[in-house]
Amino acid sequence: MAELDALASRDPASAATIARIRGDAARLADVIDAVLVLSDRTRTRPSEVINVADLARELAAGDVTVEAPDEALVEGDERLVRLAMRNLLDNANKHGGGGRVVRVSREADRARVAVLDGGPGLDAPARERMFDRYWRGSADGAGRGLGLALVRAVAERHGGDVRAAAGLEGIGLEVSLTLGHLVGWHEPSGAPLGPR
Repeated sequence: MAELDALASRDPASAATIARIRGDAARLADVIDAVLVLSDRTRTRPSEVINVADLARELAAGDVTVEAPDEALVEGDERLVRLAMRNLLDNANKHGGGGRVVRVSREADRARVAVLDGGPGLDAPARERMFDRYWRGSADGAGRGLGLALVRAVAERHGGDVRAAAGLEGIGLEVSLTLGHLVGWHEPSGAPLGPR
């Protein structure tokens, strides 16, 4: 990363390419850090307050619709939660066709982030296995089968879980993670609601 920064200062003409490579390197560093942290259950990470509604709005791109409150505040590791949400969105983008929706909702003392897509979906046995390490859909020729396994590990690390269900009227797929330790919820009306 330091070498890329130095190169950018010496060669401003290649700034866009360097910025792209730097972004890829930063994402790879996040993945490596997440794998190391998640593989060591005894190691603790500093806890911070994360607004998952803001993260959903930030990470959703293009034609993705975001349905979220003003704030959905949870305690946890922001880098890991960001990585899990990015993996959910990347998975829907690769396999889910158009009409993607990210929905942030509340389940008692947890926040739920669901990604809905308009793709072909998966049958029930595949939905049961899709969060297993190294599992990939039969038509999937890319990837290593780690993205959704990492989503599950992040959810469990944050007192939550993951689920996959058929989309509305059998079209598409709804994949969600819940995160525990909800510390605040503010609806768009502006009325703050504490955890129930």
